[in-house]
Amino acid sequence: MRPTVLCFSGLDPSGGAGLQADIEAIGQSGAHAAIACTALTIQNSQQVFGFEATSKELLLAQANAVVEDLPIKCIKSGMLGTTDNIAALAQFLREHPDYLYVLDPVLV
Repeated sequence: MRPTVLCFSGLDPSGGAGLQADIEAIGQSGAHAAIACTALTIQNSQQVFGFEATSKELLLAQANAVVEDLPIKCIKSGMLGTTDNIAALAQFLREHPDYLYVLDPVLV
């Protein structure tokens, strides 16, 4: 089974950034991408108009469901959207100290 990267990031409806870009890049590297969606964005290829963040409870529920089933090797974070989601990711990383972690600093 291919190694799995769990991505915490936003969903870009234009497909050019966020989870879609993560899935494509991770797949091209030979790994499998699993996702925990942090936000739904309102954007196109030119501009971000806004976003609706996922609750920290829903975010952690997504991530915990994935780690119960797939062989996670790495966590990658992009847009987190809120301080609650930053805290949720920090909690998740503390609970899983053996995972590698990649931070993609995103400006919103």
